[in-house]
Amino acid sequence: MSEKIIMVNPAGGSSTQTLLIGGLLLGAIVLVIVMISGWNPLNMFKNLLNTGVNTVKGLTYSTYDSRKGKCGSKAVGGLRAKKACLQTQINYCSKGGVFNNGGGQNVKCFTDRAVPMCDNNEWCVDESGNKVPCPCYPDDVSCAVFKNPNNYNVNKDGNANQKCQGDLQGGPKCLADCCAAQKKYCDANTAGDLLGSYATCMSQRGCA
Repeated sequence: MSEKIIMVNPAGGSSTQTLLIGGLLLGAIVLVIVMISGWNPLNMFKNLLNTGVNTVKGLTYSTYDSRKGKCGSKAVGGLRAKKACLQTQINYCSKGGVFNNGGGQNVKCFTDRAVPMCDNNEWCVDESGNKVPCPCYPDDVSCAVFKNPNNYNVNKDGNANQKCQGDLQGGPKCLADCCAAQKKYCDANTAGDLLGSYATCMSQRGCA
């Protein structure tokens, strides 16, 4: 009865071991480099993903869409486009009708889009690089935006910002228009001082 002799190539096993050891050494070297330099190879894929996302945003969002970035950032035209960008955000928040975004009293709409408060005296630059005031809230928001749809609905028990001349009523530029609305209210509700003090009613609403 004949016996089958199986030949084993010792060189094959040695080659596999060499590749395994080499792979382990390479992995160890990469790990040391990562630990020393802080370099993360996954960042390469992250950067590629971010580039793709930014490309899609650039193709689908409008020029100054707040989802692309804060006014003044490179994504929305840089510093020289900041003024135009901020005005676009103000226009967006000022929309009414079926596109009502809260009107002038919805401060969050403006601040969420990085529109500065006028008290902060924030500066922009024009297309020539000259220093100019940035569009801001409430001075650069039209009085009509504060008037509609609530016709300067003043909280007489609120703070100064909630009364005529306050930020939520358009600031000093809208004082006359706001007080005209309060006059109608106080005239109707005091009936010539028969039902209350007209002067007090107006004063409570920020009007002399």
